[in-house]
Amino acid sequence: MNKESLEKARNLIVFGLDRIPMDQVDKVELMKNLLTFLDDDNYEHDRDLLQKYGNPKDKQRQAGQGTQKVLRRTVGDDSGER
Repeated sequence: MNKESLEKARNLIVFGLDRIPMDQVDKVELMKNLLTFLDDDNYEHDRDLLQKYGNPKDKQRQAGQGTQKVLRRTVGDDSGER
């Protein structure tokens, strides 16, 4: 993503959050995290890390564990299938 597009997107997203009714502390934390992630000095590195490590739930699905197995484990089904 080029620097100009990244800056426009960052400003729209982060400052648009100010218009959303939510807890002020949560809003500030989210803004801080987004500003850090979308900073043009860090963006390439952070994006690569997300692609490499990603979401653990996505990795479970990719490893052949269907949604049902993940759901059963999450809600605590005691059928013995783990």
